[in-house]
Amino acid sequence: MVIESASWLDKAVTDIVERRRREVGVSVEDLAAGAGLEVAALFEVLDCSRSWLLDEVCAVSGALGWDCAGLIKAAESSRPGLASGFEN
Repeated sequence: MVIESASWLDKAVTDIVERRRREVGVSVEDLAAGAGLEVAALFEVLDCSRSWLLDEVCAVSGALGWDCAGLIKAAESSRPGLASGFEN
């Protein structure tokens, strides 16, 4: 699933990416952002623990009025099996 480009999405993703880049020194060039960002790519590219990323994604999506479960489903539909680690 591809998320449509939107300024609030760009900012939310940029905030997550920048915070993670500062923590682990991941190159910004290696990170997906902007138009056509795949939710599943966000899980993979940040190269961090799934529980940490899930918290980040849910915090951002909640602040934006998005349903976190919907984001997980989008990730799962994009890459089957990817989001299965988030199930309780």
